[in-house]
Amino acid sequence: MVSSPNASTSRADRSRTVAFTVVPAAALVAQMGMRWVRRGTGSTLRGDELAAQLRLGVWAPSWGPMAAMGLYGTALAGCALVATAHLHRPSASGARLIIGALVIVTMAVLTLSGALPPSNWAFGPMATTAGALVLVVGGYIQLRDGRATRDLSSVR
Repeated sequence: MVSSPNASTSRADRSRTVAFTVVPAAALVAQMGMRWVRRGTGSTLRGDELAAQLRLGVWAPSWGPMAAMGLYGTALAGCALVATAHLHRPSASGARLIIGALVIVTMAVLTLSGALPPSNWAFGPMATTAGALVLVVGGYIQLRDGRATRDLSSVR
């Protein structure tokens, strides 16, 4: 069976989508099941349990609810990215880049404020940061190379 050039291109596009969108988005969702704190307060809790404790203001009444919203928002962004992975428009690639950048800024604020220093990171922050970096780099590459195209095949 002879494959057409379009078939190989679409396979390559699908592979690129999985590498640049689905895998990092899965990391953003999976972080809710990973430990975030290596030692000390909260070290026995997974991401969802930690977010629940922060939301209630158990450890940090002033900034805990905002940090919990960051954790929930990161997982929600991962779910949205998985749901929209099939979109290959420039606006979708740009949105992925922006979401990744927002997650990186959130992690930077947590780190620079001293709330979660890198020396105390467990797997949750590492997976979140790595996933966000791949989203930013992948979105940039897709926009730069023009691989994000406007799909007009369904327009009549």
